[in-house]
Amino acid sequence: QEYGEYLANDGGEECYGALLNSNKKKWNDVVSCACSILYEKGVGLDYSLRMLPKNMICAERYYEAALLLVDEMFVKKRLEYMEQLEVGASLHVTDVEHLLSKLGSRDELLLRGDGESDEQDDDDDNKSNTRNDTTTKERFADGSKRVTLDAYDQVQRCIARQMKNIESLLSTDDSENKELHSNSGNSVALQSLSKMTEGGKAMHLMGASLGAHNHIIEEMSYYKE
Repeated sequence: QEYGEYLANDGGEECYGALLNSNKKKWNDVVSCACSILYEKGVGLDYSLRMLPKNMICAERYYEAALLLVDEMFVKKRLEYMEQLEVGASLHVTDVEHLLSKLGSRDELLLRGDGESDEQDDDDDNKSNTRNDTTTKERFADGSKRVTLDAYDQVQRCIARQMKNIESLLSTDDSENKELHSNSGNSVALQSLSKMTEGGKAMHLMGASLGAHNHIIEEMSYYKE
């Protein structure tokens, strides 16, 4: 795991620059494939929830990375694993920004799942790719904008659910619940306030990201929330 993060984050650039550059895509491709299988089985989540989108992007598996970033269950698990909403949202924003930087204005890259080549010799492969392209076009009709909005929308929904739970907890008439203390000694009210603050910062992060890409209306709605 540590070695994987070391290579994915260009930690060995100085010592192994040429080797990394020539094999980075292949290495990330292998890792993303293996981690995807393990993630589906609920194994190795410690690595997958933090690094899988980045591995996919570095492997130029842009469509798969986009699907993962907008996946409700992945986002939910990621935020729960990171514990702090601001930290989880920051990681998600970083991955979305990474994907957008690779796509640039080339939204057509989202229409080529799994990084397949432009030429296919097999007729069956051609038919399969045609079906995949049709599905992809429907899923990300607005290109990178749709990926961004859907990815952040999933984070917003997770935050909204947590805020609703907090409101329910604080509005209870059970005074005993309000006076409960955690192992760290913080009251439920203080924990709730901290979580609400994290949620606000997370929303601000996503709003700033949207604004940077000229999605002004959406940016202001996130600030309002």
